Amino acid sequence: MRYPRNALLALGIVVMTWNGPAAARSPADLALTYRIYYGGFEVLHLLVDIRMAPENYEMKLKFRTMGMIGTLFPWTMKAYARGRLTKDGVRPVAAGHRNSWRGRKRWVELRYPGRGHVVVDAHPVPEDDKPSPKRLLETIDLASAIIAMTRKFDTNPVCGLRLPVFDGRRRYNLVLKGLGDGVVRRNGYSAYVGPVVKCRVEMDRLAGFKTRHKSYGGLDENDRAASVFMARPFSDAPPVPVRIEIESRWGDVLAHLTQAKLAVDGATRKLVRGN
Repeated sequence: MRYPRNALLALGIVVMTWNGPAAARSPADLALTYRIYYGGFEVLHLLVDIRMAPENYEMKLKFRTMGMIGTLFPWTMKAYARGRLTKDGVRPVAAGHRNSWRGRKRWVELRYPGRGHVVVDAHPVPEDDKPSPKRLLETIDLASAIIAMTRKFDTNPVCGLRLPVFDGRRRYNLVLKGLGDGVVRRNGYSAYVGPVVKCRVEMDRLAGFKTRHKSYGGLDENDRAASVFMARPFSDAPPVPVRIEIESRWGDVLAHLTQAKLAVDGATRKLVRGN
């Protein structure tokens, strides 16, 4: 189960997205549902809810293991982030997550008092290769980094960006590179059918990662990147990931957008798998 746990960080890099011209005009709520498959079996169910106003954002995320994997390796997580939108980018105010892995509880809380600083409260206290205070200056949380990415992508659909991220335990840079255009064809998994822009999202690890058991048959090396298919489920909303692919020698991890719901100005529209 080690690989799916690590691979979800790559998945998390790209699922928490919402921003753009539509959000700037009026408050909006975007709800996304993803189903994640590993080796052909559904292993995770992910819900993302993003609420936007002209000058701020709030994101909530929930996921849990499913099927036999859920029985053998019960894992749940709830995460959140909120912050401000400015002309220069995003400014996080608070972020955090709580998870339970086979009955063991872990949590992280982040606060941003200003001047590029971040205050961390975590349980258990991180022990591996702690990042220095200097490395944490001007970093942002994962959700805010992806919102920044999507703002750029909404105005210029080119995958080229580097963002400094600190998630409360690990310090890394997100590096986005273009893979060209493509298409998602009708299938039994995806709610979206149509053209996509493909991106490669890589993690440049800097500090806070486990230093023991490095090999895992090469999993740590292969786990640093994902192929992400970006598209617009709604023509007047910004792009979001509609498919994510992570390859390894142990099998593929595939995430499909199976449902999307957009609520703006009292009107709600849905995109559901099978429509």
